[in-house]
Amino acid sequence: MLAEKMTLSQAFNNVIRDCKDPYAREYAKAAMQVASAFGTEGLRTQILYVLSNTAHWRGPLAKETKATFKEYLKKTK
Repeated sequence: MLAEKMTLSQAFNNVIRDCKDPYAREYAKAAMQVASAFGTEGLRTQILYVLSNTAHWRGPLAKETKATFKEYLKKTK
């Protein structure tokens, strides 16, 4: 059985809930506001900030969450 794909919203919530880095959490909290104010390019930039600050976040949830962000970045190139 295939696992459901994680949405960006779920990925941001995972960072807010489980990542210990305070900067990653703040960038994740602000992501949707940035997306509505600055569109796709603003959201891409915010995702890059989140990924940069989750470099030391480990585990299966972290891996799946980061993969979701990276997949979005590839699709919106």
